[in-house]
Amino acid sequence: MLQSLKNGKLKQNIAEITSSNLPPQQEVLRALALLLIENKNEISEAVTLLLSTTAENRHFREKALMYYCEALTQPSLHLQKAACMALKCLKATESIKMLTTLCQSEDEEIRKIASETLLSLGEDGRLEYEQLDKFPREFVKVGGHRGTEAATAF
Repeated sequence: MLQSLKNGKLKQNIAEITSSNLPPQQEVLRALALLLIENKNEISEAVTLLLSTTAENRHFREKALMYYCEALTQPSLHLQKAACMALKCLKATESIKMLTTLCQSEDEEIRKIASETLLSLGEDGRLEYEQLDKFPREFVKVGGHRGTEAATAF
């Protein structure tokens, strides 16, 4: 697969790669996720297609889901972004709660990509995002601090 990248023939070879000959090993999953965040459209499109196709295999999807959800908890922001993109390809609604946590990250880039991933996960993701979006408006006044509303409401 990596040789295909060098030759620029990855899209052609995607059809030949199946989940049965693409092992869901951590090194493979990590490499695929990191390729998703490269600034090369052809490569990220091919990896997106590959992950979407191989996710149809239950064993591969389960291993990938476990790995990418674990990656969301790692201190590496680069890996967290890559894992978000991979979960988006997998349409991993199982990761909604973990993505919601990342939407509250101090890092703006992580918040953005986690939000985009959450919104890509259909109705459940959108509803979770809306709930997340309501929290600051309901409990934080402009220029205020969280927790002060209870004292000032009466």
